[in-house]
Amino acid sequence: NAGTSIVNKFACQTAFVLCNIGLTSPYQVTGLNPYDIRKQCGPHPLCYDFTHIEKFLNLDSTKAALNVKEDAKWATCNMGINFKFHTDWMKSFSPFV
Repeated sequence: NAGTSIVNKFACQTAFVLCNIGLTSPYQVTGLNPYDIRKQCGPHPLCYDFTHIEKFLNLDSTKAALNVKEDAKWATCNMGINFKFHTDWMKSFSPFV
């Protein structure tokens, strides 16, 4: 957990990929919702429709109330940001909680 070298980052990225191939990907191909296995995921990428939330969070009045820059745009899922967390997936952060 303490390592930040390129080797440690590579090891975490490799563990993330192997974990997804072995555990996450097989479940995803079932079409079941990962948050509620009793339901199908449906047509939405994250299994739920977030369009109303996106509209609300992108309102100028909402941005002003939250002190967010006017030119900022909120999105349900940003894969570029998600990718930056991949090396953290295989680390335990429980001591910090």
